[in-house]
Amino acid sequence: MKASFSIGCWALAAMAMMMAPAPASAASNVNFQSSSLPQQVRIAGLAETIGAVVLQATGAGTAQAGSSITVTYSGTIANASGFTGQAGLSGSIGNHSSTTIPNTVTTASGNQVTISFPSNFAFALGDYLVLSQVRMNIYALGSGVTTVTAGLSGTSGLTFTQLTVPVASVVNPSLTVSV
Repeated sequence: MKASFSIGCWALAAMAMMMAPAPASAASNVNFQSSSLPQQVRIAGLAETIGAVVLQATGAGTAQAGSSITVTYSGTIANASGFTGQAGLSGSIGNHSSTTIPNTVTTASGNQVTISFPSNFAFALGDYLVLSQVRMNIYALGSGVTTVTAGLSGTSGLTFTQLTVPVASVVNPSLTVSV
């Protein structure tokens, strides 16, 4: 009798744990469908504007205070000093399109742009961020490069459907003359 009572208690405890709600941190994760709007850039370009990176929330969630998204490009950003405050970041949050996204900070250095969330930031299904106006010295990449890419990483539960997206196709314009 004592053994069956003990087994019954363990079974009840296991059922209660399975029915308990997920911790708050699990509900706060945000998964983004990542895509891009690639552009053609000249192989000899010294400050070519590359395509935008688009991050669209696949469900509701919250980017926790202190979390960030890092976009790492395959080349050095020519206008890194221009990314301060909310520069280069736009989108649609809560069905309101905006050229500035409140409660975000963009910074850039070398080949990375970081989007930081200083306070909790709620995303609904379909909300999106667009990182644009990034310029790159394509010439410095060398003549063998045909594609410029952006790698994505996040902290504190921010994830992406694609970790790398193309942002530019490198073309070598030529001039043909017939005489």
